[in-house]
Amino acid sequence: MSLRIVVLLLVCLSACAAVPPNIIYILADDLGIGDVSTYNPKSAWKTPHLDRLAREGMRFDAAHSASSLCTPSRYALLTGRYAWRGKLKQGVLQGYHSALIEPGRVTVAAFLQKHGYTTAVFGKWHLGLDWARTGPALDNVDFSRPFAAGPTTRGFDRFFGISASLDMPPYVWLDQDRATSVPTATIADSPVPKLWRGGPIGADFKMDEVQPRLIEKSVSFIAERAAAKDGKPFFIYLPLASPHTPILPSDEFAGKTATSYGDFVVHMDADVGRILAALETHGLAKNTLVIFTSDNGFAPAADVPAHARISHDPSAGYRGFKSDLFEGGHRVPFIAYWPATIPAGTTTNALVGQLDLFATCADLLGAPIPAGAAEDSVSFSASASRRKAQLQISHHAHQPLCRGPLCDPIGPVETAPLARLRGLELAHPRAERLVENSRHGSRHLAAVSTLRSQRRPVGEKQPCRRPPRDRPPPRPPTPLDHRARRRYLTALAAACLVS
Repeated sequence: MSLRIVVLLLVCLSACAAVPPNIIYILADDLGIGDVSTYNPKSAWKTPHLDRLAREGMRFDAAHSASSLCTPSRYALLTGRYAWRGKLKQGVLQGYHSALIEPGRVTVAAFLQKHGYTTAVFGKWHLGLDWARTGPALDNVDFSRPFAAGPTTRGFDRFFGISASLDMPPYVWLDQDRATSVPTATIADSPVPKLWRGGPIGADFKMDEVQPRLIEKSVSFIAERAAAKDGKPFFIYLPLASPHTPILPSDEFAGKTATSYGDFVVHMDADVGRILAALETHGLAKNTLVIFTSDNGFAPAADVPAHARISHDPSAGYRGFKSDLFEGGHRVPFIAYWPATIPAGTTTNALVGQLDLFATCADLLGAPIPAGAAEDSVSFSASASRRKAQLQISHHAHQPLCRGPLCDPIGPVETAPLARLRGLELAHPRAERLVENSRHGSRHLAAVSTLRSQRRPVGEKQPCRRPPRDRPPPRPPTPLDHRARRRYLTALAAACLVS
């Protein structure tokens, strides 16, 4: 069933290439797959607008982000290549860090721009900027001067947004290549549930206005393009600041659910509805491809115990959360909506990744991918027959995990093209029980045992290094200590205590 549907989508894409569609790519921030009610019927809240996208479009049930956290996922999405191929091997960038996307690197925005699209990004960039520096410290920034290597140098005609996550300073609006105001004040750290880091803030910047303003900018841009009547399609990349911390639902949505995070998700869902309404108002809905997804899984900072108490599972039965190699860290909602082309109410279990946007756009336009670009991207219009594997990278140790059939070792991951990866389920001798897609892994012990016996390292085979006999094994943390939990899991893997 899924193969037939995806092949049908490919045929439709080819047929519609003569009239390139507008493309809107909405990227939620830290939204768990179980937070979307079309994926989780037992969700503690409803997401009617996202459910409508799925009902009237195609729902992908085996979609994965390229990493289980923000920055590397965004790099992969825009470049069509894994972040570990570049300089980011671990962790995320902060708001003051320099640009991650290499000079000359072709992004999907630059590719579309070259093929006649007007391109815009409204939201959280989180891929670094080359700030004008006043000293050696990371936060020695002259906000009165323009920054370099921002979105407008990476294929976007228009940019309005923030430098990184909404809980990371500096708290200033960015318009094209500069801050809209010089910070004149400093705010202190905020505790949960708002949860932001202290830092400088501009006079025109208010935390609770960020999400509404990003939507307003997007809606205005849609209206502007509809009025232009120049025949140019548009591409909007909308990386939302929600439902990532700080958790700031507007007054309209406060109290709609049992948790403030749930309120923020419902708020975000309504914002998706506003985008759809703008398309319909301007007669653009029929030939606009809308893709909705999340950069990674649910973040424990949004309070796992509080949601457990109301029987809400943000990972929809999958083990793990944001920053984990477990399924809950990177299996994400992914919905494609294109009324003129995609059959309504379809679903597929074909493996797709967010880094597949680049190749999909090339497929859609019938244009070749530029040499040296998007080497890890595979068109999801033909995903059932073409994507065979996808690597996942952990937050701390960057131990690789590949989706798909088992494969033989092929050399260092950093230099191995994905085409040579025939897929491996456990790719590292120190990996823990990564094959347990469900928290109820005991139901699959036979499969787990088989996969463990067949796992191989990506590079040279190495013996499992156990800790010295005089070093006691790590003790498990308390259930509520999520940072300690991650350190514990990493220690277990390193010690091969689950082998």
